[in-house]
Amino acid sequence: MKSVGLDVGYGFVKVTDGSVGYSFPSVIGDRSLDTFQIDIKMNRTPVDNMQIKYKGKFYNVGKAAIKHSNYLYRDLSLARNYGNNFEIMFLMALSLLCNKNENEMRVVTGLPPQYMHMAEVAKNSLVGDHEITVMRDNKFQDMEITLADLDIVPQPLGTFWSEHLTQGQSGYDVTEGLKVGVIDIGFGTTDLAIIEDGEYIHEKSLTLPIGMSAVYKEISSEIFKKYGINKEAHSLDQVVIKRRIRIANKEEDISEFLNVSYNKIAENIIVETISNWKYRELDQIIITGGGSHELGKLFLQYFPQGVLAKEPFTANSRGYLAWAMHKESF
Repeated sequence: MKSVGLDVGYGFVKVTDGSVGYSFPSVIGDRSLDTFQIDIKMNRTPVDNMQIKYKGKFYNVGKAAIKHSNYLYRDLSLARNYGNNFEIMFLMALSLLCNKNENEMRVVTGLPPQYMHMAEVAKNSLVGDHEITVMRDNKFQDMEITLADLDIVPQPLGTFWSEHLTQGQSGYDVTEGLKVGVIDIGFGTTDLAIIEDGEYIHEKSLTLPIGMSAVYKEISSEIFKKYGINKEAHSLDQVVIKRRIRIANKEEDISEFLNVSYNKIAENIIVETISNWKYRELDQIIITGGGSHELGKLFLQYFPQGVLAKEPFTANSRGYLAWAMHKESF
């Protein structure tokens, strides 16, 4: 049985089995049955052309949805209870780690702390056998995924485990005695979690409805005002990462717009954090999530015990895998 760490974020999905890892935008779109594609580019990665048939319907996922779908969306509703969106991204991610027609897996994944009450519903819909059809090497392949075991945990625990769950001669162990806060800056939310002596403290953990999507909305508006181009949020990933937008074959720097937005969202999250935490009592505050690449340095200026997570973009998925491996040693 394969152990997997899977982080279905609002911005990107990240998945790993320890040998390989993948990430792709959390975007789903329609797929026309008469789609005609000719690809002259060599060496495509598995995430470049993700298509899936689930419960009788075809979908484009990730980059394929952004390129080829007329109707596409990035679901930012915290409940994510419309259609089969969560299941589609979940199974699409697992399929990337499948190398045969029948596959059995043990998965650890996460939900925002204040949405952990939905864990049982999600678990009931996912545990068991799933028959899907996915695009592989430019042809569709039938595949069965058996989800034999599923742990759903508060999302920021993944980062805590990736930083503090270490493997020794007696198995996996957690660094003892520390009172740790995790600030997980995601696309749709920012999650705040407290872990004391290895134990998650639910009463002091919460989810803020603030994330990098606010930056995307503001940048989209600024691009339209300055260049007259309407860029939807799902098409801005590379623009935000590179801090540049291509206009009529010319690169335009948007750093000025971004810096203003980053400072505003950082201030918002910091104020919410100090309002909810007695942060001076914490031994360590780990800054993580996709938003920490740009916002992390602003947080470190305010929190003296702050540290940036190692490889924060994938920290949760790697920590989930560490927990799955830890459970195997029980």
